[in-house]
Amino acid sequence: MSVLWLTGFGDATVADPAFARRIANRELAAALGTLARSMDAIWMVLASICIYLSLVQMESIMVARRWSATVLAAGFALPAMSALSQWPLGPVFYPQNLGLKIGPVPSTLPLLWFIVIVGAREAAWRLFPRASHGGVAAAAAIFALLTDANLEPLAWKYRAWWIWYPGPAAHAAYPPWSNFVTWFAASLAISWLMRTPHLVPRVTQRPLIAVGSLAFLNLLALATQAFLHWA
Repeated sequence: MSVLWLTGFGDATVADPAFARRIANRELAAALGTLARSMDAIWMVLASICIYLSLVQMESIMVARRWSATVLAAGFALPAMSALSQWPLGPVFYPQNLGLKIGPVPSTLPLLWFIVIVGAREAAWRLFPRASHGGVAAAAAIFALLTDANLEPLAWKYRAWWIWYPGPAAHAAYPPWSNFVTWFAASLAISWLMRTPHLVPRVTQRPLIAVGSLAFLNLLALATQAFLHWA
């Protein structure tokens, strides 16, 4: 994933005639193209599985199921509504770069919401262990909003996870403001609903996978933007 992002390898690379001349084997070229299209979806699936298992360890299987269902439902419903009605996120189209589509939404897009929101909540809990439940939810919403803002330039115009303002006449440079409002409001509400039944964490050392996944995603996005800027 890091290599693909930093090198810019993707469908455009595979379609370049120069790439075809360098890679004469058509089967190899096709395999590399499939890898480029599927790698983002694969890491989202693997990261989500690890985060879910960490929730089971930290809380319980019932809590992990309830939290996961809440985030995944929101991560599907909000993009689907936006793709169909241009609300609440804004006018957006989702290609199949994140896997096969369920209706208008790629199958792994809800997993991105899961990674971001659960990671943001865990980061807020670790950074502000004495904060109230509402304070943790607010901090998590801010972290999720910042992550979305960090990802937008790459997700939209580089990896094409989604396309804002679909249409031949669209030349906007920034996502709609409603996207950021929705990310903050949804993350706040979901984090508020993720109330743990335990006053004391169930494990002495909470797994770092959720925070680590969120940190890795943000650092990779920043590194890729810097590389593209200076390349």
